[in-house]
Amino acid sequence: MDKLEILRKHLSLKVHISDSDFNKFIELTERVKLSKGEMFIREGRIAKHQAFLLSGVMGAYNLDAKGSINLSSG
Repeated sequence: MDKLEILRKHLSLKVHISDSDFNKFIELTERVKLSKGEMFIREGRIAKHQAFLLSGVMGAYNLDAKGSINLSSG
């Protein structure tokens, strides 16, 4: 099963999506590869995109007033 089929299967768990609608959705998306250590979004920025992780691991964290790292757990 290729990665787009895995994405479709996951989306289908939440909502019915026809072949036509899924194909339109894919046409509107852009596949982006992030390198290790590269940020998806930086502190203070407004998120303008949504991500669907097809492979790998993505972490989320923020810094508190003392500069300590707080890990987020999806």
